[in-house]
Parts: sequence; structure tokens; C-alpha cells
Amino acid sequence: MVLIRMILILTYSLSTFSKTQLLEFTAKQNIFNIKYIAKENDTTFYLKGNDTLALSTNYKALEILKQKGISEFGVVKNPNDSTYLIFSKQNNFESLSPLLSGDIYLFNTNSKKMIMLGNGINPKFNTDGTIISYFQPELNKIIFRKKINLDNPLEIRLNSKQMSFIPQVEIVDEKNIYYTDRNNDYKEGVIKLDFLTQKRIILIKSENIQTRFEICSNSKEVNILETNISPTGFTFIYSLAHSENDLSKRNFLFDSKSGSSFQMSCSEKEIFFIKYFGDNAVYSELFRFDIASKKTFVISDLDFVTNYFKFEENIYIPFRRNIYAVQNKEKNWTISKEFKENLNDEVNVK
Repeated sequence: MVLIRMILILTYSLSTFSKTQLLEFTAKQNIFNIKYIAKENDTTFYLKGNDTLALSTNYKALEILKQKGISEFGVVKNPNDSTYLIFSKQNNFESLSPLLSGDIYLFNTNSKKMIMLGNGINPKFNTDGTIISYFQPELNKIIFRKKINLDNPLEIRLNSKQMSFIPQVEIVDEKNIYYTDRNNDYKEGVIKLDFLTQKRIILIKSENIQTRFEICSNSKEVNILETNISPTGFTFIYSLAHSENDLSKRNFLFDSKSGSSFQMSCSEKEIFFIKYFGDNAVYSELFRFDIASKKTFVISDLDFVTNYFKFEENIYIPFRRNIYAVQNKEKNWTISKEFKENLNDEVNVK
């Protein structure tokens, strides 16, 4: 039997393409089969065949979920313990719609116990890992459950009637729930909900249908990205303390009047997002905003970044037939070019 651990040892190697300075992410198996890697117990979730999600940990491997037909799987790590959210979509090639619901499970790598939570999309843990949320597009509801009482699902019904709308959701606790919604005129807004009292506050509402919002939170504040969906649109990022309901008291972090942005995520120290820039905003790269220094950096050099994902040790960018890591083995940024508005040579990292 081939030693399983040897299959799962991950290494970095310099890309064979001179186009980028980023390090190519490589493995002993197909990198696109890997769904999540955690340092604890050398844990790796990976796709086995076309229909099975498998787990390897400490020299041992086991199948944890087998479905019918060609299936897609997703894995989300709890930030504070050994539990994971598993998302499974059967026969995923029959419909390519992002609104197609899948099965959502809670899995513990220590006990190997799997709990079925429900059906939906976009499962996630809240900031401290105690609350799980996901969206049910068929019912137009945000569902959330507290880990201490999984059998009691709670729900938030959206106002939006658009079948293509997927809300942004950030749950700090039951008194501080943030989500995006749309009114009957298709204008988007950011809502803050105290679930215990059912009091809703509209923090901000767009003036036109082109404006979009994204949200992410850390332990102290919620960060809001406001952008225009046109390629040459604007990007604003600002923060608001969880204890504050008056948006006029927000703290502006990033302001760009040229180029829209998307896929914002954040930690206690940093905010990441993809942004268009350059002449006619034809380029897109991964950006990093440092909360302490209030400086923004371009951390990729691929010209056309459309997605990124995080494993706990690094951030990765899929690009064509490769995946690139934005940090090296020493956890330093491979590329870190400070961004300055209207100075395109400052963001040209070639």
C-alpha cells in the first residue's frame, strides 16, 4: 500500500511560467482534488473519484461522504476547533446555477461524527465559530444554528424577490446580525438585525441598482465594501463598530474612484479583496489592506484574478491550470506593492 502521508505532503515550487513571481502550489496528487488542508494532525480533505469525499489524517485515510453521480464538495473550517462544514452537491453538472442547493453537514475530525444540518448554499461559521449559517434560495431564507443547540434552526426571511440574489451574511451573535437584501426596486442595502428583539436597522441603502455591498466582520467591527458593478466603477471600504448603529460614525479605510471590487474577506489584522484597476480598469488583482498601517497592497501579478480561497496556512489563487500561493514558506508576502490611486506604475508588479 502506498504510504498515504506521502500523497498528502504539500510543497511549493517556483512557477515554470516567467509571468508571475508567485509560488506555484503543488502536491503529490491532483491539486484540484484537494478541498481543505489543516495543520492539525496533518488533516487533508480530498476528492476520491467523482463521487466521494475522503479524509487523511496522521497516516490514516477514510471515506467520509459518498454521493451518487459526479458530485462537488466544499469544506469550511471552524476557526476555533476541529469541526468542519461539508457542502455536497450531487450531479452538479446537471445545473451550473450557483443557486442550486446542496446538502450541508457538520463534521468533527476527532470523533468522525457527521451531522446533517439541512439543504442550502454558502455555509459558514461566524467569527468565533459558535454559530453556523447558510442560505436557502428556494425559500428565500437565511438559516442559522447555534452549535450548542443544533436542533433548533432559526431563520431570517429576505425581502428580495430576485431569484438570482444571494445575500451576504455576517453573524457576530444573536444581537448583531448583518446581511444584504434588496427592495422591490432592486436597490441593495445592508441590514443590521437584533434577532432577540427582531429590530432591524438599515445601515445603508444604494441609490441605484448598479451599487453592490459586501460585508465581513472581525471581533470588533463589521467591514462594508461598497462598489459599482461597472468595470470602471468605484470602491469604498469602511468599518463600523458592532456597538454602533449610526453609519455616519463609520471609519473609512479604502477609497478608490476607479475600478470596482468584489470577494472581500477579513481577519483581525487584514482585509482582502479583488479589485479592477489600470486604464479602463482592465486588470484585476488580489489586494490586501493592512488595518494597523492603513495601507493597501497589491499581492498578485496575474493581471486577471477572478477568485481566491483560504486554507488556514495561506491564501491561494486559481489561475488557468495552476494554483498560486501568495505567501512563501516563511509566511512573507511574495508580492507586496503599495497601491496608490491614479499611479498605474505603482500597481504594475511585473
